[in-house]
Amino acid sequence: MQGLIIIVTFNNASTIARCLDAAIEAADRSANSWLICVVDNASADNTVSQVRTYSEDRVSVVEMGDNIGFARAVNLAARRFSDTDLILLLNPDCYVDAESISAAETWNCTHPGDAVVVQLRNPDGTNQPSAGSIPYPLRLLKLSLWGRSAGPYLNETTRALSEVPRRVEWAHMAYFMVFARRYWEVGGLDESYWLYGEDLDFCLRLGELGASVWWLADSGAIHSWGHSAKTVGADPVLRFAATFIRILTERSKYVSAMLFRLGMAAKHLANALGRDRTRPERFRRLRLAGRTLRLPVTRLRLRQTTEARWL
Repeated sequence: MQGLIIIVTFNNASTIARCLDAAIEAADRSANSWLICVVDNASADNTVSQVRTYSEDRVSVVEMGDNIGFARAVNLAARRFSDTDLILLLNPDCYVDAESISAAETWNCTHPGDAVVVQLRNPDGTNQPSAGSIPYPLRLLKLSLWGRSAGPYLNETTRALSEVPRRVEWAHMAYFMVFARRYWEVGGLDESYWLYGEDLDFCLRLGELGASVWWLADSGAIHSWGHSAKTVGADPVLRFAATFIRILTERSKYVSAMLFRLGMAAKHLANALGRDRTRPERFRRLRLAGRTLRLPVTRLRLRQTTEARWL
């Protein structure tokens, strides 16, 4: 069986070597053959030159002339290597455990129509919130105001989410394994999402086909949370809110969208009034509160026209 690891990069010179080294070690422990495809979205640093130091038999690099976004880059790689059986989406700031790929593919082979994710950890070893439940109104309000959800396995940072594999309804794509056949049955990633939101949208479409996302407790990866956000032209907090509201609105979840918008605006306002805020941060939070209330009317300069109308 042939597997394909897809890594999308943009100015990731500080993380890509460690990411590739860990991925290669984990792939070598697998019972299957894995090829790594790095799609570089026009990095201005030496990301590509670092990738080219690896053997072409193990790591293939595709250089883009512009930053085409995450979803489009992933689909491009998946189409280029269309003879692959398994697809693993991996962030360039994600460093997998040695047994991570082997454990995930074993589970995936017994659940071929589903997807698999693993426990992500922060660099300091604490667990990272990376999977959970579909955003219902009360959960969204809690998430926006306090950063926590009413879901039983979302945003647990101090202990493992579970000791056994669990079905989750959405998961981040810092590490995301699925059979290629199922990936394309779902329709691949929606390329109108430039960054953020494509993971939730894909998981929801996967669920609509009757498939599940499985979270594995006995394997994982270190993920440098927020590294990708540094590459976003617009404020990542506003982009996250806009894409979330878009997903909910397109699925006619208008109450959820309204509660999330109000909750995020209230959270920014509360942060702006905090005593320990600097003046620039105070003004930034006040602007975010106002712009969040106006979503999806507010427009930002973005590369994707479809997404721009939601910002």
